[in-house]
Amino acid sequence: MKKNQNFLNKYYFKASNYNELIDDISNLNRENIDWWVSKLSNRNPLLSYAFKTSSDQEHGQKSFLNHSLYSFKNKLKTFTHYSFYSIKIIVQFFIGRLTRKKSDVFVKPITIIDKFILPGFVTKERYYNSLFENLDENEKSNIYCLPTFVNFPLKQIYTVFKQLRNSDRQYIIKEDFLHFSDIIYAILFPLRIKSIIFPEYINDQTYLKNILLNELYDSTHFNSAITGLINFRFIIRLKERGVQIKLFIDWWENQGIDKSYHYALSRFHPETFVIGYLGYVPRDLELQLFPTDIEVAAGVIPKKIFVIGQGFSNSLTRYTSNLNIDFAPAFRFQHLWELPTKKIHNKFNILVALTVDPDESRHILNELVKVNISNFVKEPFDILVKPHPTMTADYIFSTLVDTWPREFQLVSGMTSEYIYSANILVTGMSSIALESLAVGVPVIVFYNSKKIPLIPIPTEISQKYWKLCRDSSEFVSIFPSLISSETQTKLPEFALEVRNTYFEPVTKNSVRKFLNIF
Repeated sequence: MKKNQNFLNKYYFKASNYNELIDDISNLNRENIDWWVSKLSNRNPLLSYAFKTSSDQEHGQKSFLNHSLYSFKNKLKTFTHYSFYSIKIIVQFFIGRLTRKKSDVFVKPITIIDKFILPGFVTKERYYNSLFENLDENEKSNIYCLPTFVNFPLKQIYTVFKQLRNSDRQYIIKEDFLHFSDIIYAILFPLRIKSIIFPEYINDQTYLKNILLNELYDSTHFNSAITGLINFRFIIRLKERGVQIKLFIDWWENQGIDKSYHYALSRFHPETFVIGYLGYVPRDLELQLFPTDIEVAAGVIPKKIFVIGQGFSNSLTRYTSNLNIDFAPAFRFQHLWELPTKKIHNKFNILVALTVDPDESRHILNELVKVNISNFVKEPFDILVKPHPTMTADYIFSTLVDTWPREFQLVSGMTSEYIYSANILVTGMSSIALESLAVGVPVIVFYNSKKIPLIPIPTEISQKYWKLCRDSSEFVSIFPSLISSETQTKLPEFALEVRNTYFEPVTKNSVRKFLNIF
């Protein structure tokens, strides 16, 4: 544990330098919405070249050389990516208008619940499970879901709009309020990046300024920035149409798409009570989840932040004490309180939950391929590989692995559906790790010592029932203790403690508290 803690400490040192750097830029650009939707303002160390640079000049220079936007190849890639997404967002606007029905008349103040719509989760709930089931018809009448489309091919957009508009649930659609000029404004974001101001000390350091510019012009983030600017203009259009918002609930991760909502709401709907709902397990080095005083002062942080359990209530105040934090139902994790009465194991099951990071998922799979599980498990066993929702089977076979052992089985559906029959979970930075502990399944968390460790289990939890693992050799050394009969005997009591501390159950009273219904 001491070795792992020493490994983490160097990143805490970097985080301090990095936050000071971003805060200095934020202070000069607090009234510039283009800054708040930019990749650099997100403070996401997993995606940031500047995170490494802020405390390691040599690494920063190498990072710039490896990722420089000034190469012809990257310029071409940027132009192609930007052009395609711009066309897609324009077409989506007109499809939204084409499918529009009679406009809703919002006589009473409404509640808006922000959510993402992904393939497979258009009509199936992914974010607020059991919320509406705990409300009566009158309480539902003024609640509208606000969808943001993610990862849909253009050919499916029309169908998605039709499904949402014909849903039993009420949706407020951005395209019904936006003007075409709003879409053009958002698309022209890259042309306005030059308006972002740097402090003088950055202008005096060429290598650092170049890396910051490189991050600002990174085309892989343009989709998110454009979405954020559309959110910004949407909130303004609601004000122009006289729509009164009683309560706005943001699926909050403190990214640019979140800050754009709060920037607009604090300026154009100051009377609205704005909630940020952190609906998953926060990881210690996800710096963006720890607001700063500058972000609070700029009005890009919600008035109140809800976490999913009492154990997280004091976890976000690392850089500012000016936060209003409470706990709310853990909607995505209600299944943890509906456990089957008895686990049935026809085989010994190793569940492998891949994460959103392709590099991490590749590392997990390639290290597991090196392990001969039959040396440790004498009964029949399966290795169930559950992809992240953003990954397809073709992508996994073509990109993530060189060989696919016969013991590996690719499975689909919700990861939570498989943990009840699992004997052990293997994952990376996924919050499924804490879920597994909450149902009495031990966990191995892979990490790469050369990358930022986003550990998904709170540091307060003893590593008796879960272990960090770098490679196949460490896996072999820790695997036997986690599947031992002694460990299995003590897990149920430990699991109940985890559930009580970190996962607030969904009840009628907790839902009403969350929605400010009295």
